Parts: sequence; C-alpha cells; structure tokens
Amino acid sequence: MRHTDLVYEIHGNMPYEYYPIGQYIVAAPGVCGGRPTFKYTRLEVAVVLDLLAAGWTTKHILREYAQSKLTP
Repeated sequence: MRHTDLVYEIHGNMPYEYYPIGQYIVAAPGVCGGRPTFKYTRLEVAVVLDLLAAGWTTKHILREYAQSKLTP
C-alpha cells in the first residue's frame, strides 16, 4: 500500500509519473512493473542490492550501469 500521492513531472522533455518511496527511490507505473527503481532510471533497487550482497563495490556497479546515469 502506498502512502503518497502520484507525482507528475517532466524529465528530459518526457512526462514521468511515480510514487515516491524515498528521496532517490520511486515506484513508477509502467516502469519495471512498478517495482522500486532509482528515480529517473529503469534500474531496479533489488538488482543493486543483490549485487552489493554478492560483493560488488559501488564503484563497480556505477561503472557497469553507467548508461543508467546512476550516481553514488
């Protein structure tokens, strides 16, 4: 259950709707099935958490997912 309202923004000249979960994590309808992603990306939070649990460093993750424009 979401306790926040749907936010509507224009990002990169495109409409972007999401439910904020935190400052950097959102659930955007139509993006990754609504699963939590990092804001303005299609990178699922669960994927990054799994990589960290597998021993990847943040530097490695940022390098491998540079196209997503993920920041530390």
